Amino acid sequence: MNDILEAVEKTKELAPRDRRTKLLSSADKSGISRIFLHLGDVHSDNRALLRALCDLCSGEKLRETICRNASIYRSRILSQLYSQDAKARKLAAELIGKVGPDLFFKELTAALENELTDFVKPSMILSFGHICEYKEDALSFLKKYEVTATEEKHRSEQTLALKKAISSLSGEQQAAILPLPSGTVLVLDCPSTQVTLKEVRSLGYDAKEARFPFNTILVYGVEKYRRIFAARSFYSASIFYGEYKDIKEVKTALCSCVFSDFLHTLFGEKELAFRLELKCEKGCEPASGRSKAAESLAKLADSSERGLCMSPSSYLFEIAINITAKGILLSVLPSKKLDDRFTYKKENVPASIHPAAAAACVSFIKKYTYPDADVLDCFCSSGTMLFERARLPYKSLTGSDISPFAVKASRINERAAKTGAKFFAKNAADPFREKYDEVICNMPFGLRFGSHMENKSLYKAFLANLSSILSERGRAFLFTNDKKLLTELLTDEYTLIGKHSFSCGGLYPAIFVVKKNKASV
Repeated sequence: MNDILEAVEKTKELAPRDRRTKLLSSADKSGISRIFLHLGDVHSDNRALLRALCDLCSGEKLRETICRNASIYRSRILSQLYSQDAKARKLAAELIGKVGPDLFFKELTAALENELTDFVKPSMILSFGHICEYKEDALSFLKKYEVTATEEKHRSEQTLALKKAISSLSGEQQAAILPLPSGTVLVLDCPSTQVTLKEVRSLGYDAKEARFPFNTILVYGVEKYRRIFAARSFYSASIFYGEYKDIKEVKTALCSCVFSDFLHTLFGEKELAFRLELKCEKGCEPASGRSKAAESLAKLADSSERGLCMSPSSYLFEIAINITAKGILLSVLPSKKLDDRFTYKKENVPASIHPAAAAACVSFIKKYTYPDADVLDCFCSSGTMLFERARLPYKSLTGSDISPFAVKASRINERAAKTGAKFFAKNAADPFREKYDEVICNMPFGLRFGSHMENKSLYKAFLANLSSILSERGRAFLFTNDKKLLTELLTDEYTLIGKHSFSCGGLYPAIFVVKKNKASV
């Protein structure tokens, strides 16, 4: 186990996602306690320690440990909330919001009232939004709180934070939607349009590929929104409103009563809380920047007269605007709470495959699978590939990973998935006792593992071992973005019998379907 303090020091200059990934692989209960024990020491980098604790709160089990330690070492967190270092105060407020601000309610209130540095205040305000025991007191305090910043940037940030916190304390609106009006069109964002078109049509719906944005399809004839989730191979399902040539037309639409009437037809309530999400194809970003443009557009839609209220923390739906070179799409994305497809995902591991992408992979490989297969995922991460493979018939499911943290996450998710899958820690390049009819895995690629040379070494060792893992009829389904590398390393022992590419967060990985040649059996 790496020393957690060394890990904090080595990762403090990394980008947030990379820093979080490396920290999660090094952290355990004793490591969390060590961070708290050093917090506030004269020679400690308190900013780095606070940032690390905030990062580690993303894991459910680690967050529980951090919350327990926050109660034990309460005075150490308070020492940073009152620190002379403004950035330390900001990070301490963020941590308090994550571990439970009820424990620090009085001190947090006093700290915000006495805070003189404007960029610290939004983090303190947002922490109030997570209060439970003193919710009414917190709500009363925030409603009376006055934003005094003179600089527009800080005034805007504090006002938005205040609105988010009040919205969160006021309680989330129910995730409900009325039956869809006749003629409603759904826009599905897909890892693969080909796979999702086939799946949606098999459910009896008419569907076609959209002109834009990239990797979206249009679905017709869905009477109730929840029914679209019988399909699994898509990321999100928004409700189509209109296509526009430029942002000026979009602004006109957002201000119109026709648009607000459309929203009330869908959701019915007198006052509808929403947030606005702006996506931009590369090269199509507004001159003012995506964040400022989104804020400006949200303000146009916000209207008490039309029953629309901008509420970024607690909302019924998102107004989704997607700017592309071919045009602009305006649609409405209902609450994600209506999507119950992947409820087994209780714990996540950094760089895990998205469940919808895993579902798309399984849909593609369906014709190559065996209904009585012993299935192995030897890079199981949080178990997603196996849980989606479990939607098809199988004999047994086994997952392994070199990371004990990943194995623990998989076991937690299995309690919800209830597939019967077994998980253990193991290097995929080492021999396995058993043989398997199918090996399905999301292989490490790019920065997820380290470097191209490290991947080359890993892939070579794994492929040399794969032949001994597969049964006589065995097939492997290998998902990777290092497509060229995998192609180069596939030797005469294997035959490529299928391949399909997907869109995953700006990357375009592919799943390779290979079988052992008889000569290697």
